[in-house]
Amino acid sequence: VLACGSAEPQPSVLQVLGRGASLSLSGVTVQACSAYKDGGAVLSDNAIVSVQASRFESTRAAVAGGALYLRGGQTSIAASHFISCSARLGGAITAVPLTATVVGQGGAEFVTFVPELNISGTLFSRNSAEAGGGVHVTQARLS
Repeated sequence: VLACGSAEPQPSVLQVLGRGASLSLSGVTVQACSAYKDGGAVLSDNAIVSVQASRFESTRAAVAGGALYLRGGQTSIAASHFISCSARLGGAITAVPLTATVVGQGGAEFVTFVPELNISGTLFSRNSAEAGGGVHVTQARLS
């Protein structure tokens, strides 16, 4: 059990940053985590995230992704529970593309990494947001 319990919002408690980075959660309970911006429990930036048989309860973010904020990357969630999570966008989960500038010999170009999101056998209950009470997706490959 990961119980944050801080009265003051913090940065995301688990940050997975960059291509090649990965996080695997199995049988984990995360409770009462709070982020001052995105990802109440997990902020993933173009990484690989796997969540199996886990529970996120009463996690919140001031802006997006009350439990998980996913920017680009690949995420698989199975047999898990998201209970009473909240954010302005995506009470439990927010998935958005990552846009990066790549500079090469021919100049600069923008590259967009669209997140891949696979959710199965997962319960969303009593989550709240202005948009996307359970899941808020702006652009993603879903399965």
